[in-house]
Amino acid sequence: MANKMDFAQIVRALGLSVDSEEVAELLAEFELSEDSYRSGLYPEAVYFESPARGLALLSEHGIVDSIFFYSDGRDGFSQFEGTLSHGLTMASTKEEIRTALGTPSTSSSAVSLSKSLSHDGWDRFDLPTHTLHFSYGASDQIVLATISRR
Repeated sequence: MANKMDFAQIVRALGLSVDSEEVAELLAEFELSEDSYRSGLYPEAVYFESPARGLALLSEHGIVDSIFFYSDGRDGFSQFEGTLSHGLTMASTKEEIRTALGTPSTSSSAVSLSKSLSHDGWDRFDLPTHTLHFSYGASDQIVLATISRR
């Protein structure tokens, strides 16, 4: 299903009230609904998600704080089919991301502390209006992209 909203429109939701018209349009466009389980974990946080569309939103104290873009199968989500920042997609690799965005503000290589506690590396890019965070899989493709308020 094609998205009517582009990445810039999605980013503009950061810092807005979940009751705003812009966020209501985002929730409707991506068929995001509240996840009562995750929302119940932290009283000030409310999660909205659409596993079928590969997108989730976190609000804290009624303000949009972070938006998550999933790869296929990550945490039970389908893959986000839209375009991310700088023309990147969920199929982009670490090399392509670094070519498009430059040197990360901070990053980590793959770490394995135990069978259940490991990651295949990540990059964070601190941009003027928001932060972009990319978590990678074993093939250096994105498994999760997150935009957050600064």
